[in-house]
Amino acid sequence: MSKLIVVIDGDCQFCQFSARLVRKMVRQDMTILFQSDPLVNALEKEIPSSNWVMDSIKLVQGSQVYIKSEAITLIFRDVHFVYQPLRLIFILPKALLDRAYDWVATNRYFWNKACSITAQEDRV
Repeated sequence: MSKLIVVIDGDCQFCQFSARLVRKMVRQDMTILFQSDPLVNALEKEIPSSNWVMDSIKLVQGSQVYIKSEAITLIFRDVHFVYQPLRLIFILPKALLDRAYDWVATNRYFWNKACSITAQEDRV
């Protein structure tokens, strides 16, 4: 498996678009898995972490699992030079970046009405 493993929490069009965008931006070999993928269950057993239960993007790097803005910050370390100026966003405090991530995740229904994660949240 590749050096970077990114786990996307939903398999809706918005999540798939995000995954394609990340794959295009990152310059190194990267594996993108959806939370429902059986390989994710194997990773959860192999790398124990409390972060696996979070509904968030996850970055698996070595024996660590990063979530939310921290995962995105680490992914952006490996983007093509064209996208490097976007890294300036990550000088903002982690708490603010996590709130922005949560806002986008909560409002992804606005961009895509068929998101499986928001559909589940609506049923609860």
